Amino acid sequence: MARSKKKARRQRAWVFFQDESGVSQRPSVHRTWAPKGKTPALIHAFNWSKISICAAPGYRWDGRRSRLCFQTREGSYNTNSLIGFLKDLKRRLRGQKVILIWVRVRPRPEQDQLDKQEEARQHHGFFYLKCMDQPRFVNGTPLLIAGAREHYTPETVADIPAQWKRFAPHIGNIPGQGGHTTYGVCCNFDDNGGFDYICGVEVSDFSELPHHELPQQWDRLRILEQKYAVFTHSGHISTIKNTWDAIYRDWLPQSGRTPTAGPAFERYDESFNPATGMGGLEIWIPIRRAD
Repeated sequence: MARSKKKARRQRAWVFFQDESGVSQRPSVHRTWAPKGKTPALIHAFNWSKISICAAPGYRWDGRRSRLCFQTREGSYNTNSLIGFLKDLKRRLRGQKVILIWVRVRPRPEQDQLDKQEEARQHHGFFYLKCMDQPRFVNGTPLLIAGAREHYTPETVADIPAQWKRFAPHIGNIPGQGGHTTYGVCCNFDDNGGFDYICGVEVSDFSELPHHELPQQWDRLRILEQKYAVFTHSGHISTIKNTWDAIYRDWLPQSGRTPTAGPAFERYDESFNPATGMGGLEIWIPIRRAD
């Protein structure tokens, strides 16, 4: 929470807390007495339907204003109704900067409500866009990347963390490696959403990396000088897909910028901690230079 409060002050943003709950209109039934040897029982004639409430209380960055937005519906919330609530909240906020915080609790075995919440948030990225800092624009210098390359489709992209685990023991032992910054490079996109992903490091020279010394599925990639929009991902590494989605689905169309066909990459600096999944992580998107 402390991280979100500092970010809200820095961005002069509202902080909203979102959660939902079910409410039964039936009266509560309490224990009672009964003659010895007989099971006590209370019977009520009410059979009203359950309703659910989705609410988002919010506080301005300076603590001087607060707001409460809520919605009720019959039955339970699902993916579509949660998305609808977020859309309504977006319209009500009218473009104001927002940081959204939701409660994560362990779901009951018979309940998949939280899974539906997560699916809704992954399919609706405007809050991730609101939470991101505005990108800075950088004229990138050429990079020589050496590392492990694998091909992914939209169905197999969840296997990328396993690729990093296989690559991690090699970091620091690659000839010509400079520093401890690592790169996750996305390139060779196809029409079906597939792409190559390289876990790699920057090296000074490819000549120190003869092909016969590279493990299987390793490769080298030369990234030419390019202009980039650079985004900071401040959340946990497991949510990085949401930032990628927000960039391409929301920021690029709204900004009027045009991406190029060059490689895009994740840049993990020395402050990134693989054990916690937090720290210095940026996403570099190649864009066309302004005329």
